[in-house]
Amino acid sequence: MYPKTYQAYSVIPWSTELIQVVEKFVLPQERKSKNCDGKTPLQIFIEEHKELMAYEGQWMMGKATSCTVAASYHSSRREHIFAISDGLALVSALSTVLSLSIFTSRYPAIDYLYALPMRIIIGLLVLFLSLITMMTV
Repeated sequence: MYPKTYQAYSVIPWSTELIQVVEKFVLPQERKSKNCDGKTPLQIFIEEHKELMAYEGQWMMGKATSCTVAASYHSSRREHIFAISDGLALVSALSTVLSLSIFTSRYPAIDYLYALPMRIIIGLLVLFLSLITMMTV
């Protein structure tokens, strides 16, 4: 294993960039040339970094496991209650804004007897529902 200061997730990308930069300066026929052991530069790179790549694979699996554990909390009962009450709070808050249209619109005199009191009661109930659901959240 490499020491903790030797971080694979930063070393391997840097090394591959270094190979690409060197390949730009090397003649095309020399890129595929082999050394005395019959290995190309890419094969040597893979052999030299095999342990580091294994370490990086373990590191990535650990990070993926951490994210999976965090994602599993989202399916808990508390999370569902939070999502439902948050949605209700949003809908009821928007309904409260819509009930303000009562004060800005013009109604005939007969509407003041039946329709407007009912709309005001509904608007106040929705406002109260909004406050309750926001406190639940």
